[in-house]
Amino acid sequence: MPSRLIHVGAFFVGKKTATAVVHCKRGSVLIKVNGRPLEMIEPRTLQYKLLEPVLLLGKERFADVDIRVHVKGGGHVAQIYAIPQSISKALVAYYQKYNCEKKKKEYQASCGGSSLEYEHFERPRWEDRLRPRV
Repeated sequence: MPSRLIHVGAFFVGKKTATAVVHCKRGSVLIKVNGRPLEMIEPRTLQYKLLEPVLLLGKERFADVDIRVHVKGGGHVAQIYAIPQSISKALVAYYQKYNCEKKKKEYQASCGGSSLEYEHFERPRWEDRLRPRV
């Protein structure tokens, strides 16, 4: 079976008003955002934020995966924060489908313990203000 026909699926990640849709499939090392490589995305000051999943997990885990991200909406910074979160989510789903569950949990643990969880950017909820402080 040709490798380009095996498709994991599309994943949706929203950050503030930016949305990122990821398509992940088997292939060579390819990570593109809106048709451009990660190194060409602006602003340059947040370049490490884009490369965070690759730096945390290592290039060898991206060796057989093609990841294409389409980002729209929001500002530049919100889009930058949505990209690594969507890439890590797609990679975990890819390994869940094509590898064993043990590897998937290992990747999920290494992604979850990092700053890929941008919970501090969520809006505070009214219920949180009503809770008694301990």
